[in-house]
Amino acid sequence: MGNMSYCRFENTFNDLDDCYTALGEKTFDELSDTEKKYAQRLIRMCRNIADDFMGEVEDIELSKNSQVPQCVQTDVICCDFFKQSIKEYGWFKLDHLGEEQYLMPHILGTKIKINYCPNCGKECKDTILSADFYHSI
Repeated sequence: MGNMSYCRFENTFNDLDDCYTALGEKTFDELSDTEKKYAQRLIRMCRNIADDFMGEVEDIELSKNSQVPQCVQTDVICCDFFKQSIKEYGWFKLDHLGEEQYLMPHILGTKIKINYCPNCGKECKDTILSADFYHSI
C-alpha cells in the first residue's frame, strides 16, 4: 500500500532510516540477491535526490524559522569513559567548507554506528567533533 500524501515523507524517512541502519549492520554479501539489487538501487536514488534537491535543504536550513533537525557541532563528550576511549572507535571524517570534522562514531573495521555511549547511554550518533578537539585527545 502506498503512503498517504500527508505523511509520505515522514513514513518514508522512518523506513529509509531502518534501511540505513541495516546497511551498517550487514555486508552486501549477507544480503539476498534481490535485497542486494534493491539496496544498490536505493543508494543510487538517494544520491540522485541529494544531487537534485540539496539546494532546497540548504535554503530551509538557512531559514530562521527552520523546523529541520540539524546536527550541531559539539566538542562535548558525554562522559570520561567515552572521551578516554574515543580513538578506539572509528569516526567518519568530513571536510566541510575547508574545515575538518569528525562525526558518527562507529565500531572500527565495520560500518556499525554507535548510537549511544557504551558507558552512560547518552545518545551520541549526531555528535560532530572539530578537528582540533579530536586531535587533542
